[in-house]
Amino acid sequence: MKPILPQVQLNTLGSGHVERGHPWVFTNNVQSVSGDPKPGELVRVTDPKQRLLGFGYYNPKSLIPLRMLYPPQAGEGHDNIPDEPFELSRKLDRALSRRKKLNIHSNAYRLIWSEADGLPGVVCDVYHHYIVIQFLTAGADLRKDMIIHWLISHLKPRGIYEKSLGLYRSREGLKSAQGWVYLSNHQKELPVQIEIYENDMRFSVDLELGQKTGFYLDQRPARRLISSLKLTGTVLDAFSYTGGFSIAAVKAGAEQVTAVDSSKEALAQLNQNTVLNGCSRQINTVSGNVFNYLAESALSNKKYRLVILDPPSFTRTNKNTDRALLGFIDLHNRAARLLEPHGLLLTCCCSHSVTRNDFKNAVLSGVRKAGRKFNLKSIFGPDPDHPEISQIPETRYLTCIFSQIG
Repeated sequence: MKPILPQVQLNTLGSGHVERGHPWVFTNNVQSVSGDPKPGELVRVTDPKQRLLGFGYYNPKSLIPLRMLYPPQAGEGHDNIPDEPFELSRKLDRALSRRKKLNIHSNAYRLIWSEADGLPGVVCDVYHHYIVIQFLTAGADLRKDMIIHWLISHLKPRGIYEKSLGLYRSREGLKSAQGWVYLSNHQKELPVQIEIYENDMRFSVDLELGQKTGFYLDQRPARRLISSLKLTGTVLDAFSYTGGFSIAAVKAGAEQVTAVDSSKEALAQLNQNTVLNGCSRQINTVSGNVFNYLAESALSNKKYRLVILDPPSFTRTNKNTDRALLGFIDLHNRAARLLEPHGLLLTCCCSHSVTRNDFKNAVLSGVRKAGRKFNLKSIFGPDPDHPEISQIPETRYLTCIFSQIG
């Protein structure tokens, strides 16, 4: 006899949301729950008329209690319970197949990007022979062993490092989890740092102490753009992290780069990366608050040929979007004052709560507030290893704007 799954019935609004392809269902779109599902457990999902919409995992502790995983299964009545190991394996197979078709000129890439790959709450980055993975929801955490087993059998890594940390875990009622979950028999000691390449640049990545999974792989197109420029003079790399943009600017011909970041650990890693790329003399680091540095530089009349701004997220929720936009206006007002006539500005926003159009308007407002002219050259996001799904606006989280400032 087949097991009976708990059931979550949605209201009309929630049903429409799911039918349009979005995997999230919020509390106010849940009409009823039966069967007492445990956090992360698979449930049947139906509309108000009991029509099957598919299967998802449920967590009553979460602000997003239901995340869709599988469509209705083929078979009599279209109500067969999914074979989870098989269905998860199919999703992972498709994710790997997509990445194998990409020509990114790097041995580091994103393999699994949560909802964009049909695996809500799972983020997985490959760094050469090693993998860093995050399980950020109760449903993802419950399927951890199946996913790790697939990674070992298909990619045969030397090690897998779990880095399931932060606000998302706590919102799901989960504790942080960090450490090696797999090491191959050939791995005699724990690697402290991993070296990767990207085009003609090399980077040392600290999997344990680095932000996110260790390196911002999504900024590969922006680094590629900077590398393609014919630069002269000086460059300011604000919110520099471990120096990806700084090194790209030197490769493009910059004579001197100032890298500013509040994290001393990130700047120490940056210095290691400058040694790897033979550009220590061209890059100097400043530990401090970027907003303060911009104000002080304006007072001393410093000027730069190129200014790069890649701040952390100004907001993670729609409630604070207006405040975030005011912050962007202020930031770009300060930065525009430091640019030479016809200087270049590369600026980034990593919040899905801020639309590309709103971000562009905030940049424009800040530049005009400084009495400068804004000439847009391009707007772009990450490479396709971080896919954007039109039905899931949250997957469009990164916006990069390249402009010339008159």
